[in-house]
Amino acid sequence: MIRFPTFGSVYARLRQSLAILFLGRFLSSLATGLFNITLLWLAIESAHRVEELATVLILRLLPFVLFGLVGGWLGDTLDRRIVIIAGDFGRTVTILVSIMALSAGADILPVLAASGFLLTSLRSISSPAVRAIVPDLCGTRALHRANGFLEMIGYAVVMITPVLGGMALARFSHITVLAIIGFLFLGASLVSVALPLRRRARQRPSPPAADYRMLLAFMGRRRTGFLVFMGLNIVAVIAVSGAEALVIPAQTNALFPKDPAFLGTILSLMAASAVGGALTAGLMRTWPQQFTVHVAWIAYALSLGTVSLVDG
Repeated sequence: MIRFPTFGSVYARLRQSLAILFLGRFLSSLATGLFNITLLWLAIESAHRVEELATVLILRLLPFVLFGLVGGWLGDTLDRRIVIIAGDFGRTVTILVSIMALSAGADILPVLAASGFLLTSLRSISSPAVRAIVPDLCGTRALHRANGFLEMIGYAVVMITPVLGGMALARFSHITVLAIIGFLFLGASLVSVALPLRRRARQRPSPPAADYRMLLAFMGRRRTGFLVFMGLNIVAVIAVSGAEALVIPAQTNALFPKDPAFLGTILSLMAASAVGGALTAGLMRTWPQQFTVHVAWIAYALSLGTVSLVDG
């Protein structure tokens, strides 16, 4: 019989708090995944030029770079429960305003760009608080299992939401799908209200600007070879991400313009393969790391090169 982790028999209240956190993160992650596939499909359908589509996708990802350290600072300064609740409730409001704008006849691309940027901004700001609150709820004794369970929720949602979102878009209007997403964010916010309110000692954390200066100073002290490698790797990741987020969905839409469920299935399979690759990387020893990096990029180049063979 399968036994779920209990984190110790004397911690019933803490287990309940962790269950609340896990449920809230599941609902929030589910809503995020559904929005991502909805944004992608609607942007592909509505964009007249590839530059418009690329702008929408870039604005959705940009906040991860801009506001990650700000989120860490807020998690250290404010009550983490409040940060989590505000993040999900803010995303609920963002979805509601987007629905109102689309219902009033606003152009869909600016609405998608603005909502994608705001949703990712709120996510990048509240995510550090989610990680930081886990030790408050379970202590160090069960921290590794709690974090592992949280990671498992994220991986599962990443794999199932594209196909679920594609099926929803094939069956319902995009306004209805956005309303479902808004209700999920609202549910995550309401569930998180039940998290325990923790009194934290007063402290004076350094401002976010100091964290950014520290990051730049750290990168500046690295060797030239390391910086070159990081630069090339970042360019390669951008290229691969562009192919995955732009070329493959665009080709799928060109061949199957009325079937968002098919696009969702492809993206779910890609997510499953990414999870499998991550698990495989965890089994590798130290000595083949450089070799596996070269093999990975060669495999990426060959696999993405086959996309050019597809002709509508």
